[in-house]
Amino acid sequence: MSDVVANPLDARATIEIKGSGPLAEAAARAAEAVWPAIAHEQLTTRELVLSAGHVVVLAGCGADVGCVLPIIEEFNSFDTEATMRTVARLGLTGEPAPDLAALIGSAAVRRLVRAVAGLPDPASETPCPKVLVARANPLRATYHPVVTNPVHGDPWQLLDALTDPELGLADPPTFGGLPQVPARLALSGDSLGIGTTAAEARLNAALTALKSDGIDLLHATGTALRHAAFRLTGEPVDDREWAADPAARKWWTALTGRFAVPAVVYVERLARGAYKAEIRDSHHLVAWAVEATAAQAVACAALAATGLAQAGRDGTAHLNRAAPDQRSAEEAFQQTLAALDDAA
Repeated sequence: MSDVVANPLDARATIEIKGSGPLAEAAARAAEAVWPAIAHEQLTTRELVLSAGHVVVLAGCGADVGCVLPIIEEFNSFDTEATMRTVARLGLTGEPAPDLAALIGSAAVRRLVRAVAGLPDPASETPCPKVLVARANPLRATYHPVVTNPVHGDPWQLLDALTDPELGLADPPTFGGLPQVPARLALSGDSLGIGTTAAEARLNAALTALKSDGIDLLHATGTALRHAAFRLTGEPVDDREWAADPAARKWWTALTGRFAVPAVVYVERLARGAYKAEIRDSHHLVAWAVEATAAQAVACAALAATGLAQAGRDGTAHLNRAAPDQRSAEEAFQQTLAALDDAA
């Protein structure tokens, strides 16, 4: 670890170690090897708190797993909910094993010293800060993203964070056991995701599991505005306005032909540049969509309904074009929907 203090901002700062037991002892040994001023306060808590000036690192360790949380500026600024969620998710129970405690203690000191020295954190923070998770048997350590609010950045990286196998809020989406033609399907836990690509299906599965409207602000706003517009009534649209569209025809044919669902589609013009499509069978609403054209609305609704039929599921499905890889002209469309909502 001698390389991490080659250019310290202030080597006179004291590293304060708060904690007790094998983890705190390991951190103290690591700190004494690289830093001149150390203060150790014995606490009865399981957590390890390291600080130097305004820089703080939290860590914890159990019998089988330990973690080092991201650097924070001032203790009271830390996202406490994220901390508790991390600890609960990992299950830090039992007396720390010596090797695991040594790894976590030294990693926590390294993270703190690098921050004090003005060196980059060992893990990138785009779009989410990362937690070092270490496990015993065999001894290993990897960085994992933890989701805090607010989150900005690449939505697909955020999806990976939300479904991280160690710290994610939803189970990682899988494709196993699901038919993948003609729609792509995924499962996050028991939540079904539907899309035209594997990425779309993964995203839809995770958001369904999380009961979330979107992966980012634009997505969530678009979904919310579509739900509001769905309650409105418009003018009926003739089938000829969408029947020649390749995507709408593909998914409607898959639903009613390949899967023989006795469905009927109703399309309404809510305003200039805003259309609603509802797909119903003899019992209930199967799927719906609100989009900028009649063809887009039918394509989204028919894809959603096809996904349900392909997976052998009941219920009502909704897909939209506000998702990251489909959002051409989405901001302008949201302005149209917002005006509709205001007028209503």
